Amino acid sequence: MECCSNPIRLMRTSFRPRAGAWLVLVLAFPCLAAPYGFLETLGGPPVCRTISGNGRLTIGVDAYGRIAACCWPGPGYANHLNAPTPDGPGEGGHGLVWGIRTGDVVEWLDGSDYEVVAQTVSEGGPFVRTQCTIAGIPGSIVQESFVHSEYDLLVSRVAISTAVDGDLVLLADAAPATAAIPEVPFLEFLRAGATDFASFVEGATVYHVRPAGLTSHDWLAARRWALQHESPTPEALQREGVWIAYRFAAGHSVARCFSNSDMPAGRLPFAFEDLPPSLSVAGDCVSAALPNLETAERERYAVLYLAFGSTRKEVEATLAYAIDTGYASLRAETESAWAPVLAGAALQVSPRFPEFREPLVQALTTISIATSQESGAIIRAPGSQPLLSLDHPRHSVWAGLALDYLGLTEMAERHLSFLLSNVRTTDRPGMPAGSLPAALHGDGSDGLPRVVLDGTSVGWLLWAIDQHAGFLDAEAKGAFLEQTWPMVERLATFLMFRSDPSGATPYSFDPQRLKERDTAEFLIACRLGLSSASVLALETGNERPEWARRVTELERVLKTRALSSDGQWITDDPLPFWAAGILPLDDPRWEIPARNALAKIEGLPLAEGLQTALNLAFIWRDNPRGLEALRDPLRTLLLRPKGARPNDTLDAANTILTTVIACGA
Repeated sequence: MECCSNPIRLMRTSFRPRAGAWLVLVLAFPCLAAPYGFLETLGGPPVCRTISGNGRLTIGVDAYGRIAACCWPGPGYANHLNAPTPDGPGEGGHGLVWGIRTGDVVEWLDGSDYEVVAQTVSEGGPFVRTQCTIAGIPGSIVQESFVHSEYDLLVSRVAISTAVDGDLVLLADAAPATAAIPEVPFLEFLRAGATDFASFVEGATVYHVRPAGLTSHDWLAARRWALQHESPTPEALQREGVWIAYRFAAGHSVARCFSNSDMPAGRLPFAFEDLPPSLSVAGDCVSAALPNLETAERERYAVLYLAFGSTRKEVEATLAYAIDTGYASLRAETESAWAPVLAGAALQVSPRFPEFREPLVQALTTISIATSQESGAIIRAPGSQPLLSLDHPRHSVWAGLALDYLGLTEMAERHLSFLLSNVRTTDRPGMPAGSLPAALHGDGSDGLPRVVLDGTSVGWLLWAIDQHAGFLDAEAKGAFLEQTWPMVERLATFLMFRSDPSGATPYSFDPQRLKERDTAEFLIACRLGLSSASVLALETGNERPEWARRVTELERVLKTRALSSDGQWITDDPLPFWAAGILPLDDPRWEIPARNALAKIEGLPLAEGLQTALNLAFIWRDNPRGLEALRDPLRTLLLRPKGARPNDTLDAANTILTTVIACGA
């Protein structure tokens, strides 16, 4: 099945405040005072604890087994569900949530009155299994969900004990969206007017849809249609847009569409019979259905198939394939598609350290799901808050490098191509030639205000290009370098201008001070980027001696910031200076700070611990004794729960790189 067209990209709103307004918006958020830490906190805690996807459709599952996010047509696009709150029942949306109806009461699987026994992700692919119990209901309830490897299809199977005298209920709080605001993803509340349109039931299928290019005439026609069932179908329902359709493997006995306003505020409907007997509704739509249950050994179960597409024809074709193929075969097809990639990754770990294979495979699964099939973008944390549902180049280059370390050079090169295609080629206010947006949507449009000029990402991108070339054979390397040289030259020219040691030029935007200034982090990235660019220039026969001279100048500046006149460390954290070129990595002066960091690593938060482990791995990559000392703390770190940073591709990249360096075959 060919990848469908992208209805969201085409309908991106033209709303663009003036450049001066961006500074007001940024200053309004004091959380920006932490260096990119605001990305983890500004939108609140993440709802989704684990994800599944195929590079187009991405689902996020919360701690209770609810489907809290469905992002389409890529992992960095809008969530087409009204997301539930992260703390269980309460204000907010409901996502896709199952319930058990006994008599006239529905016990919703939303965390209100039940215990989650276990939630696991299969080592053989992105199959999420949540097992829970409810007081007074015999046995356990098992929810299993995954996205098919080829079709934009969510498959969810829910099973209850045969001893339960009741039915299953599904509630779908869908919110198909067709617009996103460029440069201000944290203003998610402005999206409310660009979601939902109509929901209706036809035969065995329930539909939610928002067509492209809606007008007031379309809304009036849809409301007449919903109120007067004999009226013609609105013309808008024949157009492309975001179409969501679902049905059950064994059909349903009853289904309803209704408005969110028909539910008491902040809670799900008490009983299915309380819902209006409507088969169509326009506006803020919700649907619910009673699936017919199938019976297996000691369990009764329902299988949900939910499809995404840009037309009604697409979603109906996907659902027809799902019904014809069946749950077991759909799962087997997805396992077969994932198996070669995951098995190949596991082989990168030495047989002497089998315990490191599962964390590495899970990390690769996270990055694979987060990689857009359409563009190659690698999203920071799919299914999360808007600010993390972006490709942040300073972070994503590490995910691309991790793919290189696992031998997945084609995936890595697609991501580099995505970043290079978004390098600015002309000078515009706030967007100088050779710079990169600080963050990107999956379609390449700016994800953060242009006032955030992140020069650090340019240095790391040049280094990533040089690193990637080293993983290619001679023929492929030559073609890659020839293709990328014009952009390498543009990136290096930008760094030359921004890194002038005379201090006459502002360096890079510093989120700690909300202004452009020179920081050691930026200077290290400039030094590393220009050093890599110099190597690439020599390899392509385009010598640029001025770049090499600037590298030497930057190393002198960095030495004065990190080392005293007698050559001893004066910086609080020497480890990041492995990339500064100021000391050989076998210099004995690395020993004390490295050993001190190693002693503290197990007590650090997960993200900080992984970053420290990665710095140590690069310092000790040619030091067998150092790598041996790193393995035990790394093992403890990787067995730790993900906590507040699930599905994070930067953490996944650090896991892969450190594991391959320290425990590689």
